[in-house]
Amino acid sequence: MRIRVPGGRLTTVQLAGLGRLAAEYGQPELHLTSRANLQLRGVSEDRLDDLGAAVASLGLLPSPEHDRVRNIVASPLAGLSGRPSLDRLITELDRSLCAAPELAALPGRFLFALDDGSGDVGSLRFDLGLRRLSTDTAMIMIGTSDEPVGAVVPTVHAVPAMIMIARRFVAVRETSPTAGWHLREIDPGRLAGGLRPIGELVAGGDVPPVEEGAVAVGSVDGAASVAVPLGRLSAPQINAIVGAAGDGSGSVILTPWRGVVLPDAAARLPELAAAGLIVEADSSWNSVTACVGSPGCARSAIDTRAAATELVSFLESRRAFPVSRESRASRIHLSGCDRRCGRPTGEVVDLIAPPDTAAAVAALDAGQGEPPSRRTRSDHDQPTAGSA
Repeated sequence: MRIRVPGGRLTTVQLAGLGRLAAEYGQPELHLTSRANLQLRGVSEDRLDDLGAAVASLGLLPSPEHDRVRNIVASPLAGLSGRPSLDRLITELDRSLCAAPELAALPGRFLFALDDGSGDVGSLRFDLGLRRLSTDTAMIMIGTSDEPVGAVVPTVHAVPAMIMIARRFVAVRETSPTAGWHLREIDPGRLAGGLRPIGELVAGGDVPPVEEGAVAVGSVDGAASVAVPLGRLSAPQINAIVGAAGDGSGSVILTPWRGVVLPDAAARLPELAAAGLIVEADSSWNSVTACVGSPGCARSAIDTRAAATELVSFLESRRAFPVSRESRASRIHLSGCDRRCGRPTGEVVDLIAPPDTAAAVAALDAGQGEPPSRRTRSDHDQPTAGSA
């Protein structure tokens, strides 16, 4: 079951509650997604209704009809150390989505992005975005196949403008059989007027340039920023996060890079590290991702978690492969089959079902990226993107 967390913002009570529900209903861990949502895995179908009611009691299911479209990512550091806050805009957008019955028809892959002006989530492959420019102005952004287009509007009009564009997209999809899953698949002129390429807005001085990139790990403006190995939070890690956040602001912020930010909790980094969370920028875990793997996925030929753990141990001992999170081309993705589920976007080295660590390392050294699989698969040759 997927739990939508608009803006990635949770309270310690909600996170602890989800941890208990995961242990009670399925696998005793929470999976972070690339949309700063959470997944509870291993839940039997006959228990989904009871689990949904329990999630709703935590305040995380305000409108079941709209739940699959409440995909809202937001700058994790917004509101910290003088940065503009996005809390009001996140709440306004989520409530506006749930208040519009027709928007329940948005595709589940549709992504909203709210950027505090830093450019972090604005660099993601979003459909409809907002970047704060000042207290009074914001830029609406529409993701296109080439370069995002946008328009500068008063901040108070930003969310209503986004809802209007989303409504128009739903209407276009209802009347056009060729309309796709994303805004980038149709002409943005059908959605709003006055849009210009964001590059032109920057060049003309309407919008300041930004340096895009993921949030760093470690101590960031007094916050504890940690990465979660393979995006899987164990019960001890959940408890460590809840304890650290409780001594700080009481807030837990999930990031689209499968990490967690805890405001005012930088002093608790040592115990977060002791729980197995990543607090160092040069950790090899920052460069390794994996699909669910066996036994969670029947298609997988390998236990990807075990394979990733062994590979990271080797990389840490040899330090022969670039491991910095900022080195975006240095990422390695382990897949249990050639579907490559969960594969990050961008340049990634693919390791498909390597039979052992030696085979994986040999493929990396040779620059091949795809060592011989333990089991040959021919029933799904076309790779597909993993769930977000």
